[in-house]
Amino acid sequence: EIGVGGAATNPHLHFEVRVGTNTFDATRNPMLWLDPGTTRGMLVGRLVDENGRPWQGVTVTLIDGRGEELQFFNTWTYLDDPDHLIKPDEGYAENFVFPDLLPGSYELFAKVQDVEYRQPVEIVVGQLTFAEIVTSAPPAE
Repeated sequence: EIGVGGAATNPHLHFEVRVGTNTFDATRNPMLWLDPGTTRGMLVGRLVDENGRPWQGVTVTLIDGRGEELQFFNTWTYLDDPDHLIKPDEGYAENFVFPDLLPGSYELFAKVQDVEYRQPVEIVVGQLTFAEIVTSAPPAE
């Protein structure tokens, strides 16, 4: 059945993974639970300040330079909610994910407080690659 309910504005498939208990505060990013398959890989990462605190709502770009033209894939770091119910995976402590990537070399890019951060990443078939960018400035309180 397809429908629109809750806070949804369009028909969609809602898929959640909950760890430990069947409550909203046990929800994790479902992409981390899907096998990338035999032709793709996945990037899971953290964008944090020098004290390990995650940046919220920051655009993170993955740059693919393998072809004749550069391709750019954007996502955003997780936003916290007032009740702190959004939880990263306990093992990765991630705050962004890029699923369904072709294998190869990419560049991870983020701009925080007018400072650019870049990091090379290698996506491997059937695997989850982890990357972390640590910024020099803390988030504003």
